[in-house]
Amino acid sequence: MPSTHPIKTSTPSRLALPALLAACLLAAQPAMAQQPGQPARAGNMPPPSAAATPAATAAPAPSAPLPEAKTQGSLRYTCGGISVDESQAMRAAMKDHPLSLLFAAQGGAYLADVQVKLVPQGWGDAGALTFTASGPVCLLDLPAGSYEVEASAGGKEKRQTVMVGKDAKTLDFRF
Repeated sequence: MPSTHPIKTSTPSRLALPALLAACLLAAQPAMAQQPGQPARAGNMPPPSAAATPAATAAPAPSAPLPEAKTQGSLRYTCGGISVDESQAMRAAMKDHPLSLLFAAQGGAYLADVQVKLVPQGWGDAGALTFTASGPVCLLDLPAGSYEVEASAGGKEKRQTVMVGKDAKTLDFRF
């Protein structure tokens, strides 16, 4: 006699366990979101703020520490951003530095080992500061003023002039 059960049973049993585990994890998710120091909630009750706060706004994962800062005269700089975590940390810190530099190829690939020369306007080469950018992002702390920034990579040279003041600025160099 053929089965009259409305659910087909052709699904392999090896898929049943992962599906059951996924369902259990989804059901337990609000309970797992309990903050330390909060009393336990009965059953599957979501936290009081769960309706107002989407899951995507959970606290961000800690970012990578910034590379070590270097000093040359009145310039303090940090270059890096090779790994994804370090790149995210460097980009997040850009707002805290008067000047940031980004280096990339025309196709968008990030560049490192870029030769950088900062020339304060009116000082000529006597006041120039030079360094090699060890990563595609450099965070610069330098006195307010107007600077010509020269960057060289792959036999190409780019120049930009920038006025450094109280607001953070970013220069993008594409080679």
